[in-house]
Amino acid sequence: MKDKVTCITQGMELYFRTFALADTMCLHETDTSWIRPKANAAGPSVVFRVSLDEKTIEDRLKELLPDLKAGVIPSFWVISPLSTPPNVVDHLRSVGFVGETDASHPEPGMALDMDEFRFESGTGAGIEIRKVESLAEFAVWVDVVNEALHGWDMLSAEHYAAWLHHAPLVFYLGYRDRMPMATLATIQDGETASVEFVSTLPEYRRQGAATALCIEAIRDLRLKGAKIATLRSNTEAISLYARLGFKPYYEQLLVSYPMDRAAK
Repeated sequence: MKDKVTCITQGMELYFRTFALADTMCLHETDTSWIRPKANAAGPSVVFRVSLDEKTIEDRLKELLPDLKAGVIPSFWVISPLSTPPNVVDHLRSVGFVGETDASHPEPGMALDMDEFRFESGTGAGIEIRKVESLAEFAVWVDVVNEALHGWDMLSAEHYAAWLHHAPLVFYLGYRDRMPMATLATIQDGETASVEFVSTLPEYRRQGAATALCIEAIRDLRLKGAKIATLRSNTEAISLYARLGFKPYYEQLLVSYPMDRAAK
């Protein structure tokens, strides 16, 4: 079994690569791997894997800067423990990148050993959980994710419909009184799986929906042979995941190349 940091990081990379299934997204994989939307389309834009050589990184960054400034390469870069070289952030800062983990608002990469998971049922009173199977249900799932998690229309059911037929992906919708209120998705890769798109509409938060969805999804993953579940948490959700048995293994780091600098 791979170590936890590797599992979390590879789960994150798999998550971003999955976006390339949409017909509106581009995937570029070399020593810097990234996704971005095609022209006039919406979607995430991020460098999610950095694998540069210590001996040539300064020259390589000089080569990348024109495309970075032109918007061909995304300005947001995720730096993981597997990013190379180990001092890659120092090199990025030297060419104008800014940003670092805020110690007061930690966003850890977390993992759960399935053998330590003790919850068999977590559906709170009045919460119904359904697996998304039809395009109509998927459109509802997308609407909740866009509103509850992103705050803008990052996804569309039309362009991401291929996700429904991609076997590693499973989608969950939580309902209360027949109204959609929360979402979750899992991506399984052999004995490891990542938990993604955990979201609850504002008016339904703190009613147990996220906990119920997580327990249902993790139980399903365990039945399908997953040994480790991973995720990347935001500050507000750390306590939820800790109660379920997830433990933090590293802090996420996001750096960016300021657009005002790129425009100069």
